[in-house]
Amino acid sequence: MQPRQVKFGYEARRKLFDGLRLASRVVAPTFGPSGRLVVMDSRFGTPEVATSAIDKMFDSPVLGNDGFAIVSEIHTADPFANLGVALAREAGRMTKRTAGDGSTAAIVLTAALVREGMTLLAAGFEAVRLTAALDRAVEEALTHIRDLATPVVDDRVIGEVALRACAGDVELAEAVGSAVALVGSNDVQIEQSNKPGVSVEVREGLRLERGAMSPYFLAPPERSQAVLTDCYVLLVDHKIGTARELLGVADLVAETGRPLLILAHELEADALAMLTVNNLNGSLRAVAVQAPGHGETRRTTIDDVAALTGGLVFVNGAMSLKRMKLSDLGRAREVVVGRKSTTIVGHRGEKDGTRLRQLEVDLRDPASVYERDALDRRRLQLTGNRFAVLRIGAYTDSEGQERVRRGEDALRAARAALLGGIVPGGGVALLRAADAIAGDRHDPYRAAASRAVRRALEEPLRTLVSNSGEDASRVVAHVRSLPDWHGFDVASRSYKEVSAAGIVDPASTVAIALKNAAYIACRALASEAVIAQPLAGGRFRETAAAGGPANLPMR
Repeated sequence: MQPRQVKFGYEARRKLFDGLRLASRVVAPTFGPSGRLVVMDSRFGTPEVATSAIDKMFDSPVLGNDGFAIVSEIHTADPFANLGVALAREAGRMTKRTAGDGSTAAIVLTAALVREGMTLLAAGFEAVRLTAALDRAVEEALTHIRDLATPVVDDRVIGEVALRACAGDVELAEAVGSAVALVGSNDVQIEQSNKPGVSVEVREGLRLERGAMSPYFLAPPERSQAVLTDCYVLLVDHKIGTARELLGVADLVAETGRPLLILAHELEADALAMLTVNNLNGSLRAVAVQAPGHGETRRTTIDDVAALTGGLVFVNGAMSLKRMKLSDLGRAREVVVGRKSTTIVGHRGEKDGTRLRQLEVDLRDPASVYERDALDRRRLQLTGNRFAVLRIGAYTDSEGQERVRRGEDALRAARAALLGGIVPGGGVALLRAADAIAGDRHDPYRAAASRAVRRALEEPLRTLVSNSGEDASRVVAHVRSLPDWHGFDVASRSYKEVSAAGIVDPASTVAIALKNAAYIACRALASEAVIAQPLAGGRFRETAAAGGPANLPMR
């Protein structure tokens, strides 16, 4: 086993703070309307920076302003400082996972709280009592943020929240607002498009990225699609090798006069020929579609279709098609089959509530952001309700990925605003919360912790103002003298009522960012020893030798 190094006391905490400060310095310039971008090397892209294999092959850079995605790419030559970066990453991850936005604010707040706490520890305050006092001061601030929140009563506010969350992308914010107005915030799904621009498409039913197995299944003369109304659905999770296997099903369905959709792993030429002949002579209207995916993914897709249509899945060796009954087939109100996609609208009143409830449970604790999006997509398709698909594209792949991230942030911010209300944005809510912390003059720990939290809660506003080129201290002092819902508009560089200017934030996002920042900061301040593996022979050795992100300087 590789030997590890240990640092104690002030030196250990200082190294953690070095990493936290580095993470804050990298993400702070991206904060707010005047924020800039960070360029990341796609060769070393983590799952949080969605890069394709082509990007990695040609070393395509990835541009972003998402705090969590950026800090996920930071690795330094100092293994102890890397642990500090990991703490910042955790603050961003917890915030992104819960609120969907606010990861940059959480990272900036974490570094500020640790900085103020380090000063107090150096002055002789005991760590355990100090962190308890810091927790109490933060709780007072959180209470004030909840009291300051107001419910959303105007669709215009949703567009403003989305605009701030997607870094001023007007086209994207308007599309998010339009989609939410059409179907509600919980029924919107985001997809990346290969065409520039943003579009909103309202869909109903489950969409499969597979079309008809043969063009002869599609309606003449254009043969662009086939529409099956009130049809039966046969679900087979194996290859159908001969036409003989389908004869019994074909006879049963033909007697009803209804069309048939066959969703299977594969059909051999013999079976396809039999279905084609029946289509041409009009004895049975049938369309065969290959189930998308492989292995477990394919089986999950077939099971979702079974849940939507109420049919059984025929598995090779377990159930025989020859002995099936008409009641074993699923039913669909409408199926639209094209050359490359298939949309299935389930039959009225035939939803599998058990599968939907399981998806809701899985959504409470997804393994990653990507799993959550996949589960949410399946949930929308299985409800049987209308839902909106936001298709986002750009001229380059890296720009498209960045716009998709911004769209996801905007949608999550809109959901949070509808759920928990809004508070003044632009760092104003945190500044008001700082001023609401009472403290206790008779308890030196509470008094010191209150001052530390007040100063740390100024940091988001200071960062926003600094990015715009103004004097942060002067602006903070002036905003403090204004009424609650008044602040500094970075775009116009003037003081105004923030709600009228559209500068608002979801209350839950602000509260979650502060809560997570305080949690990570207090654990860092209470650390007395840090154990890390040295760089030589360690896990960053190869990337450091290759000139990768491990060589990022600390200062």
